[in-house]
Amino acid sequence: MLVISFNSGYILSYSNLILVPLGWRWGILCMFLIALYTAYTQWLLSAFHFINGQRFIRYRNLMGYHYGRQMYYVTWVLQYLTLVVANIGFILLAARSLKGISSEFSDSPLRLQICIVIAGVAFFTFACFIPTMSAMRWWLVVSFFVTFTYIFILLFVLVNN
Repeated sequence: MLVISFNSGYILSYSNLILVPLGWRWGILCMFLIALYTAYTQWLLSAFHFINGQRFIRYRNLMGYHYGRQMYYVTWVLQYLTLVVANIGFILLAARSLKGISSEFSDSPLRLQICIVIAGVAFFTFACFIPTMSAMRWWLVVSFFVTFTYIFILLFVLVNN
């Protein structure tokens, strides 16, 4: 779950972030290097999972063990800032997708601000109803259907255009 968690919704936006400014050759090379780097960092954490019989499942615990209490807190702050930025990114990415879908099927598409509110409410609702990681198993089915609905809509738009 650790390795997969960093390769999630942002994969849908990599084309805007990397391929558009860099082109196909350099964009795909950069995406490949980013994928290798992400897999390598997650593999390192997996390799450090047990040290001297102690189990580490978070970077902050690992940093605190190796470099002391101060580095534990620095890593903790950086992790939560990353989570906040990633969650904001997910909401904005979902809002852009909703706006795109709305503009494809309507002559008067929703404004981006309305799509951001809809995505934010959906994100907040999802976050409130998932108390633990083990509760995710039921939401994975919902996520599966939502993801494939999104893919089918994209394919329909592609064929239609």
